[in-house]
Amino acid sequence: MWNKLDYSPADFENFKDVLTSGGGSGSTTVSDSKRVAFCSWLAANKPSSCGTDPGASTFTPDGCSISYPGSSTWNSLFNSACNGHDTCYSSMGAIKSDCDNALKRETDFACMEREPDPDKNEWWRNTKCGLASKAYYAGVSNPIGSYFFYAAQSGLGCVGWHAIRKKYCAG
Repeated sequence: MWNKLDYSPADFENFKDVLTSGGGSGSTTVSDSKRVAFCSWLAANKPSSCGTDPGASTFTPDGCSISYPGSSTWNSLFNSACNGHDTCYSSMGAIKSDCDNALKRETDFACMEREPDPDKNEWWRNTKCGLASKAYYAGVSNPIGSYFFYAAQSGLGCVGWHAIRKKYCAG
């Protein structure tokens, strides 16, 4: 969780007794002055994107972002897969390759449902839908996709900050 807040473990070295106490006020293992010092430090190191909201994510999936002539057919067919991909990217601790591979699986499934293959020989992979599925995967499994993944992950630091504050600083 700490890496989502852009703090290193060294930042917490002075406060590890607070962090291992289980949180909450009234703990007998940590002095009140030490807890107050930690909470003051935490407040001073609040991520710049954090407001006063207790940390609920405001992320909303927005479907498929690919735009080229004829893409509206695929954007519509793959909308659920794209929304799942957006949600995966914005989940705390997500792994980019897992999100990207899930998108590929879901777009492949959408193609199989659209173009059923009674012989199970996967001929659909070479159809326009199969090629579109490959193109959508290629669109996210590249350096530009990495930018969007890391941007979504860094936005979660605020959620984590509020959770730490609530646990150790009683609000």
